[in-house]
Amino acid sequence: MGVENIFQAAIIEKNPERGTMTCDLGGCRVEVPYTDWSASKPLRVGLRSGDILLAVQKPLGVSAQNILLGKISSMESFDYEVHLTVDCGITFKVTLTRNAAESLRLSLNKEVWIVFKTHSCHILK
Repeated sequence: MGVENIFQAAIIEKNPERGTMTCDLGGCRVEVPYTDWSASKPLRVGLRSGDILLAVQKPLGVSAQNILLGKISSMESFDYEVHLTVDCGITFKVTLTRNAAESLRLSLNKEVWIVFKTHSCHILK
């Protein structure tokens, strides 16, 4: 599937009227698409590294429901991409273009906000 981020998740709250579920990934809470999965059973949530946006200031007025503060814990350049890990209580793998990383002036230990849509999360049963 090309999913670099896979987390064990516990359902905290189901919100069928909103089409979401709040899940604890073992260090942070995120909104994922609603499913009829039993709240008493653990599930896995997958997220592609390229589906995560980075911001150097807290984003306001965006439709994405998942906005988490973190710190860059590793950075490696590969061809035209930069691969990062961001610690938000759990580690997220993030892939950016080299241009994006340079324009944001990213560096190790820099605080950043990761941003991703509810529907970027894939329920892995």
